[in-house]
Parts: sequence; structure tokens; C-alpha cells
Amino acid sequence: KIFQDVVGIKSSDKLHIIPNPLLTTNDERHEKENLVIFVGRLEFQKRVDRLLATWKNVYDQHNNWKLKIIGDGNSRQLFESISNKYQLKNVEFVGKTFPEEYYKKASILCVTSSHEGLPMVILEALQYEVIPIAFNSFESLEDVITDKYNGIIIDAFSIKKYSQALDQLMSNENLLKEMRNN
Repeated sequence: KIFQDVVGIKSSDKLHIIPNPLLTTNDERHEKENLVIFVGRLEFQKRVDRLLATWKNVYDQHNNWKLKIIGDGNSRQLFESISNKYQLKNVEFVGKTFPEEYYKKASILCVTSSHEGLPMVILEALQYEVIPIAFNSFESLEDVITDKYNGIIIDAFSIKKYSQALDQLMSNENLLKEMRNN
């Protein structure tokens, strides 16, 4: 419906959906760590700078947590320089790699994009019981996250509310477990 409206066509007879494959279909449970991850291209549209500002707000209360940024791209040096400027601790830029090992360990996925289509990273994370937090900046978000049930939806682009939600999840193992079960 959204695509039809954008391109101005009345009939969807010639439109087809091609689903994206997911990494795994196993029901294996994994031991979770105090690990927050970002998975994606390090391009400006993904707005890792927002994630770094959020980490700056929460890290002092949660210095037993780590942030791993998985991916590479044209803005990597920019984001690394922001991390250095903020003097952030427990932040690692991993580079481009297959993210499955990180999904298995991670407790929280952060999505800070300005816009998305349907981000596979959220679906992949949910498969591994990683709780996603995302800005409400794209139409498909509520198709995959039910707010405060299996993830957190944040008003776009409130760093303050994002920081509060991340702090709440990092502070409450019971809430993380409940959301993982959902």
C-alpha cells in the first residue's frame, strides 16, 4: 500500500514480495552477556553518532557493559573520532564480519538510523533473543517490534529517551529475560 501510494499506481497485480532469508531457524538458547551491539554499514544514514551520544549518557552507570559496533563503511573514521572525542570506554569497532557470534552473546541491539526499509538486523537479532531498541523513523518498525513487549520503540530522534530506555534495559535483568521470552 505504501509503495503504491508513493509511485501512484492503483493496482498491485504486478507487485511481488521477495522475502529476505534469515540466518538460522534453530531454537537453541544462548548465554547472554552484558553486551550492546550495533550491526550495519557505517554510513551516515545509520547515525552511529546518535548511539555514541547515548553510550556517553549511560556508560558511567553501567561500566560492566560493552558496546561493539559491527560493520564498516565510509563513515567509520568519523564515528571512531566521535568515540575518541567523547573518551568513551568499552566501545569496540569490530569491522565487517559475520555477526552471528555477536548475536549469540548480545543482550541488546541498537538501531539509530534516520530511515530504513525493513531492517533485517532487527529480525536477525530477535531470532537470537537480542532485544532491539530503535527510533520510530520508518514505517516497518511496528511490523517487527511491539513496544515494551519484544523491543523498545523510541520517539525519533530523542537521545534522552533512547538513553533512558537503554539504561532501563541494562539495569533490569528481569525485564531483559521477559522480553527475550516474548
